[in-house]
Parts: sequence; structure tokens; C-alpha cells
Amino acid sequence: MSESRKAKGSLQLSNMVIQLLAKVTKHCPEPFVSKDLGEKFAQAINFCLDQLTTQKGLKFKIKDPERFYFEPKSLLVNLITMFANMAHFEKFRESVVQDARSYSDETFAKALKICNS
Repeated sequence: MSESRKAKGSLQLSNMVIQLLAKVTKHCPEPFVSKDLGEKFAQAINFCLDQLTTQKGLKFKIKDPERFYFEPKSLLVNLITMFANMAHFEKFRESVVQDARSYSDETFAKALKICNS
């Protein structure tokens, strides 16, 4: 299997997983604030948001992104949806802001600006 075909498949699968998580967090959010999963889930989506909206994200150079199903704005919308779906859980909000590696107010502001553009 060629490298481009692997990349295409991986990105397509990633998009589907992120879309699914956005839907699951809406209808069944409780597992995402559990002792086992809560903090790691918050850190994971913080990291994704950080990677897509900061200078780190600008390193992603993909020729012909449509061909590879790379849809960064769609990914951002789904990530923001997950945050919104989980925002009513105090434990989730605490886990998000305690993530020293990836959390910043500026990242959220930039993500919202991109989504609204």
C-alpha cells in the first residue's frame, strides 16, 4: 500500500472518529467525565485544538488536502462541538483548564474565530 493511500485512509478515519465523538458526547456524555477517561479525554481534545489552531498546526502542509480528506475547519467545528457538549460538567471544565500542555484561552478564541470565518 502506498504512503499516500495510507495517509488518505488515516485522515478519513480520523474525520469519522471525531464526528462520532461529537455525536456521542451530545447523547451520552457521562463516560467522558468518568474517573478513568475524563482527564485524558479533556487533554486529548485540548491537544487536537492546539495542534489545529496554533503555529504548530501551520506545519501541516498537505498538497491537495481534499484528495486526502483533510478538512481542518470541519475538525475544529467538531472539536468545539465536543467542548460545548461537555461544558455543563464542572469536572470536565476543570480538566480542560488544568491541562498545562495544551490549554490556553487564546487557542479557544482563535478556534472560534476560524470556525466563524
